[in-house]
Amino acid sequence: MTDGHADTRDEGRLDRTTMETLAHRSETHPLVTSWAFHPDQLSPRRLEITLDSSAYPPAVTSVRLDIHWFVGGDYYVHYL
Repeated sequence: MTDGHADTRDEGRLDRTTMETLAHRSETHPLVTSWAFHPDQLSPRRLEITLDSSAYPPAVTSVRLDIHWFVGGDYYVHYL
């Protein structure tokens, strides 16, 4: 049964440990300005990594990566 949330899809449960590792590792990259779990850290649906928009053309006002990583090893990344 599915409730329509990303962490209950066929891929399985979100892997919070891997997502936390990715979040902390992202802090070392010069383009990363921040990261956060959404909706919150207690029950994350995605890891959102915000990139420095000044590294992009002026028309770009915001840049981010949304990461979903599942216990079974499946993952997907949205570049927005």
